Amino acid sequence: MEITYGNPLRQYLSIKKEIDTVMDDCIERSSFIGGYWHDRFEAELENYLGTHAALAGSGTASQHLALLACGIGPGDEVIVPSMTFFSTAETVSQTGATPVFCDIKLDDYCVDPTLLESHITSKTRAFMPVDLYGQQCDYRPLALFCAKHDLHLIQDSAQSFGSRYYDLHVGEFADLAIHSFYPGKNLDCMGDAGAVTGNESLIKHIRELRNHCRSNNEKYLHTGIGWNHRCDGLQAAILSVKLKYVDTWNEQRRQNAEHYNYRLKDTDLILPLEQFYNKHVYNQYCILSTNRDQLALFLDNKGVKTGKQFPRGCHSQPAYNSSHVLPNTEYVAETCLSLPVWPGLTEGEIDYVCDNVLLYLDSK
Repeated sequence: MEITYGNPLRQYLSIKKEIDTVMDDCIERSSFIGGYWHDRFEAELENYLGTHAALAGSGTASQHLALLACGIGPGDEVIVPSMTFFSTAETVSQTGATPVFCDIKLDDYCVDPTLLESHITSKTRAFMPVDLYGQQCDYRPLALFCAKHDLHLIQDSAQSFGSRYYDLHVGEFADLAIHSFYPGKNLDCMGDAGAVTGNESLIKHIRELRNHCRSNNEKYLHTGIGWNHRCDGLQAAILSVKLKYVDTWNEQRRQNAEHYNYRLKDTDLILPLEQFYNKHVYNQYCILSTNRDQLALFLDNKGVKTGKQFPRGCHSQPAYNSSHVLPNTEYVAETCLSLPVWPGLTEGEIDYVCDNVLLYLDSK
């Protein structure tokens, strides 16, 4: 049996008629930059999350825009976790500011709030925690920390769209929340797109920044220095269709994770922990194994594709080569293996994955 790490084709085929219809409509309207589908999906996103939204060209562009809107620039510092995709630190550096790396907890792999005070300096201006693998950080204490130090709280929810924290959508405690619609995300498109949601005045500023700070009234009047961080209409049209299904797909991810938990519970693998205050949406189903690489190779030989999110913390990337000592980040980076969890997997396919994980473990 061949089991891919993701399967966008299977998802597309399940809603092919709807996707093809909106793409045809977008082409017929010639509405490729901004326009009908862009504005429609932006409004639908606002309605779904109950806040203000600005679409962008990618999750990375969304991070960049959020930092710029918060006034982050040269000489500033932004606290970020190291266990995340590189863009979290990269976009901080792109503003001229410095990312300050913080370690994570080993129960949910989110940033450890007990360590934050030690990272505060007179230059700290913002904190950008990451909702790793599909569940939100514990934002109540994080919001209090930011209020105490007068910091912007920017929630990176690229992996947690549709999740709940005390039954609240992402971004309820943050100035701004970041969203990524990259293929493979819980709400994904057929290219790249992202969004920023949150504070009304900051979102208004982001809408200017994403489009060269162009005046709404005059096409060639620019009120400041901006960026080309726009979301194209075709991706917005696709996302408008998929938004209707995201809660159903997230529930399928949760059911898949529950089946993995049942099948693998009596092993020495460390399985994901869902915090009591969270509704985890399992963008990744990550297990920890001290024999991670050997297990991954064994599964690959059986036709099962896996992932490693992320095999190197940002602080140890050659781009930074930081002197920070982050033991939990380094431990997870060396042991984390992601099993296929995408919606549309059959129970038989999950059983095949589990059978082979157990076969490997029994051979040791």
